Amino acid sequence: MLDAVRRHALTGALAALTLSLLPTACKKSPRKEPTPSRSAAPSPGPLLLPSADQGFVGLLLENAAGDDGHPADYCLDDGQQWRGLPARLGRINLAGVTPPAALYGRHVIVWGSREASLDAVVTRLGPCPPDDRPMPQMRSDWIADEGGYLTTHARLAATPVLRAVRIEPVTLAGFGALPDGGVGHGFSLHNPFDAALTGTLRAHWEGGPGKPMPHFVEQPFTVAPGASLTVALPFEPDGMPDEEWAWQLHAVHVVGSAGRVTVDADVFVVP
Repeated sequence: MLDAVRRHALTGALAALTLSLLPTACKKSPRKEPTPSRSAAPSPGPLLLPSADQGFVGLLLENAAGDDGHPADYCLDDGQQWRGLPARLGRINLAGVTPPAALYGRHVIVWGSREASLDAVVTRLGPCPPDDRPMPQMRSDWIADEGGYLTTHARLAATPVLRAVRIEPVTLAGFGALPDGGVGHGFSLHNPFDAALTGTLRAHWEGGPGKPMPHFVEQPFTVAPGASLTVALPFEPDGMPDEEWAWQLHAVHVVGSAGRVTVDADVFVVP
């Protein structure tokens, strides 16, 4: 669903730390192909961004008409088609500012505030067009929080949006080679803020027997202002039986905060 974008390498690494990861439970689900993501080059201005202002860091995505994962419009329970918003930060829609095309697929910081209702910002277009699409097998993380293209006013009213004042690119994270020829995926995380960045890294593999399923591994982190760390992730999850099961690292999800700045960012592996 996401447009393919090139892999990026983290710049300005000041420190490296290899973390050990403990496996969590799996659940069966259909296969979904990974989508690459990249961080922008460092934005001009101060070396460290202010953490005292309210900001939201994530992967900027462009919404598309009729899409269930990133819908730009909706056919609602009143039989009417409604125009949504052109972009979202991760899973939350973005109002107030129309992002430039060059920022899509990049990690950005949205300076602004959170509002309660997506239903309050949609506009009616007219009767819903005929929908003869086949019903695909979808798991919940493939469908937008507001319920996809076919949804309800109540679902939209319960879905928050971000009201942006401005949007800036930010260097946050990416994949690269491990130091000293290490084996596995090297994942680097950078803290561009003037306060410590703390949270959780959630490594995400897809694979297993039968229908592919996700497998997650979580590890807490703390990164000092302006510093970086590197995590070594194995090609396959640790602790899996030695069978001919194909596992692939799909993404790392970075969830955390630095002062009043919230980070909820996906970093997808380039296939």
